[in-house]
Amino acid sequence: MKEFFQKFPLWFWFAWVVVMILLVINTVQGYSTALNAIAMLILAIANGIRIWKSQRYTAIILLVVSIFCIITLVKTSLL
Repeated sequence: MKEFFQKFPLWFWFAWVVVMILLVINTVQGYSTALNAIAMLILAIANGIRIWKSQRYTAIILLVVSIFCIITLVKTSLL
């Protein structure tokens, strides 16, 4: 169990649960796709931070893609 929590820290579980609740509520209520995009961005950024030490190249790619997605959301004024 200790190895499992070292692989997935508590703060990442919290972010994952919040994102999943947001996705489920958004799917049921049908608010907007921008909320889904924001939720997935939160998860991608959290995952990038989580794997920074072990897989730095993948983390950099995740964070760069997240930045481009944020720019796209702002430019298309979905926020």
